[in-house]
Amino acid sequence: MTAASLVHAYSSGTLSDAVEPGADPAASVDVVQDQFLDACAPAVLLKGLFALGPVHSTTADDVPLDDLKVDLEAWSVTGLDFPEVSIRVKPNDDDDLETFTARAEREQRKLEDAVRERGVALSEHSDSKTRRVLTALAAVEQP
Repeated sequence: MTAASLVHAYSSGTLSDAVEPGADPAASVDVVQDQFLDACAPAVLLKGLFALGPVHSTTADDVPLDDLKVDLEAWSVTGLDFPEVSIRVKPNDDDDLETFTARAEREQRKLEDAVRERGVALSEHSDSKTRRVLTALAAVEQP
C-alpha cells in the first residue's frame, strides 16, 4: 500500500470556511496539492466532496507511562469514542533489522502490559482509526 502526504500551511479560518454547509471543500486545494493528488491518486476526484464531521480529537506527546514515553490521542465522533496510546521506536545507529525488530517488539509488549495493568482492555479492531472514524461518519446521514 502506498501512503503519501503533502503539508501546506493555511491562514487561520481558511479550512473552517471550506467545511461550512454548502461550501466546496475542494476550493481549499491549491495547484501544487492538486498536481500531487493527480500524480499519486489520479482516480480520486475532488468534484462532489462534502465535509463530514465534526471529529473531536486531543493529543499529548511524550507522556510518561512507567519507563516509556507514550503519545496519547482521544477521538470522538458521532457514535464512536476511543483512546489511542502509542510509542515510537527509532533504530539505533548500530541496529541491524533483527536487533531493531526485537527491541521494537519488546517495547510494544511493555506498552501493552502497562495499559492492561491500568485496567484498560486492548482493542480487537484491526481497522485503522481513520477507517473507523470515516465509517462512523459515513453512517450518519449526509447532504
